[in-house]
Amino acid sequence: MLFTSAQTPDTPDDEAPSLSWQQQLRWRMWRFLAGPLGKSGVSMADQALVSAGRLLVSIVVARAAGADARGLYALAFTILLLAEALAETLVALPYTVYSQRLGAKARRSYLGSALVQAGGLGLGMAVLVAVGGAVAWMGFGEAGLGGVLFALAGMLPLRLVMDLGRRVAFAHHRVHTALVMDVLLMGVLLGGLGVLAATGNVTVWDVYALYGAACLLPLWLAFRPLQRGDGGFRWRVAPATARDDLRRNW
Repeated sequence: MLFTSAQTPDTPDDEAPSLSWQQQLRWRMWRFLAGPLGKSGVSMADQALVSAGRLLVSIVVARAAGADARGLYALAFTILLLAEALAETLVALPYTVYSQRLGAKARRSYLGSALVQAGGLGLGMAVLVAVGGAVAWMGFGEAGLGGVLFALAGMLPLRLVMDLGRRVAFAHHRVHTALVMDVLLMGVLLGGLGVLAATGNVTVWDVYALYGAACLLPLWLAFRPLQRGDGGFRWRVAPATARDDLRRNW
């Protein structure tokens, strides 16, 4: 991931100069955060960041787009929370439990299966939400609901896979990775929303489209290096074991 098992933030300070400048930058950031707080403190800071970011998004939507838009945002957000809870129950929690019992090679295959499951679940739920959007588009429900549901359907697979990445980080005690992912997500989301608010052009569709786009950078940083990482963070899709992993989880 953002650190390999040979270059985790638990490595003594005198080994830091052997890292590249990018790794040293992440190293210094982690030492700054983990020094006074510890891993538990960083985990709590991450949860506070996510909660505060979501609250700020809700406030901006209500102030910039009005009460009706705030209601549409809340309705779509409820669907998003249900999707996240379902993915956590079916994919992330089983991975947290069963991955600790596996060797490095089997764990890589299991993580690859979990990624496929999270993506597949996201796509399946996106289809259902898109069907609801099509029904709303034909005149059923509130005005504008169809477009909001279409935007939500487009970002659901990205969000569920990214959330799995966070859960994997916590499962392997890499809380710094989860924090970096959420900082990037909230930074892009709130920054983009601020630009839209400054131009007076905030719609709920824009918010969820921006939410999906904001997931891309954390996803790239978290999962692309996993293929070249070490230990429990390496992953590969193994069709031979994917079916058994699906049965184990579901």
